[in-house]
Amino acid sequence: EWDRYLGRYRWVLGDMEIVRRDGQLVMLAPGTLPSGGATMETVSLVPEREQGFRLMGSQVRGELLRFVPDADGRIARAWAGPHPHDRV
Repeated sequence: EWDRYLGRYRWVLGDMEIVRRDGQLVMLAPGTLPSGGATMETVSLVPEREQGFRLMGSQVRGELLRFVPDADGRIARAWAGPHPHDRV
């Protein structure tokens, strides 16, 4: 059931990817190290409602990630808080 959410999503500041890890969904997103270097952050997704997950970790802790299907029922977009991410 969660496989429908897997994939890469793009917004103005870069891409995030939803993957399955140890039987759970996680979000891989660009982050910044204290030294100023770039890294990929891993954020756990906790199911909260249909097509909605709570982000657990990093600076986005507590934000809602919700997935929006198109007219055919395929996931076309994700909203991380107020930020739209188009599936690519």
